[in-house]
Amino acid sequence: MIRKPDIQYIGQFYVPGSEAQVVEPKPAKKKRSRTSLPKARPQKKIRVLIDPAALCGIVVSAVMLVLLVTGAFQYMGVCRRYQAVSGYVISLQNENVELKQTFEKGYDLDDIRTKALAIGMIPIEQAETIPISAELPQKEPEPSLWEEIVWFFEGLFA
Repeated sequence: MIRKPDIQYIGQFYVPGSEAQVVEPKPAKKKRSRTSLPKARPQKKIRVLIDPAALCGIVVSAVMLVLLVTGAFQYMGVCRRYQAVSGYVISLQNENVELKQTFEKGYDLDDIRTKALAIGMIPIEQAETIPISAELPQKEPEPSLWEEIVWFFEGLFA
């Protein structure tokens, strides 16, 4: 009698027929145990290309930024001093107005006029005027450029 082949299941699948082949793993190769240092890789050189015109532009812009900031601080200081001085000028003007009012109220101009006439002073309209004439010397005209050049060469070749 002929033997009936075994039915085998591999995973979920039905495999009819003869036995399924068993795959044996290959024997692992023996590695040699050799200790070695890692190989040194050459380092990549980092190259940065710099455009001289761009570098000059960056330097000029940095200098301009410093000058701008310095100018701004100086401007703010000048504004503070201007405000202080303008406040001082306004206070002086107010004080001047007050002193002028005090002066005008404190003295009677008609009384001063009568006292001046009493001691022998006269009004300016009655004062004698004596005309005085004086002659100022004329300045010599300065030589022109052409005369200076002629004078130089006459002295040079004399």
